[in-house]
Amino acid sequence: MIESGGRLYFGSKPICNVNSDNAHNFFARNDDGKGEERFALTQAIKAKIQAKKNDYAAKVNAIASNMLLPPWEREERISEIVDESALAFERIHGNAIADACLTNGFWNHDFFNAPISTLELIMSLVEGQEGVPQA
Repeated sequence: MIESGGRLYFGSKPICNVNSDNAHNFFARNDDGKGEERFALTQAIKAKIQAKKNDYAAKVNAIASNMLLPPWEREERISEIVDESALAFERIHGNAIADACLTNGFWNHDFFNAPISTLELIMSLVEGQEGVPQA
């Protein structure tokens, strides 16, 4: 795989642009010999965040559809879940290192090319580990 002019090539055939979703979903920078580790970390971070989002959505849907609860109690419980979700994601988005890898709330090209130490920090934020250094 060769990068030239903002494109990835396999031999002489262009595969995709280096900034494309295909490049980010199927390839990883390997100029430091850590490409496999970088790819595994970026994919794991994305999967964990999606799983957390799905979990919060399932909780909200379960409460919203529970007609045994009075409407005010449903609203209160949903509000608590939304607050819990906001706190969990604030841990990620409030960190200067993680924020450098975000554009409008989405992972940008810098995220997919970040040093392993940055990706490990972001993973620890996603996992909600305590004592994570803030930049």
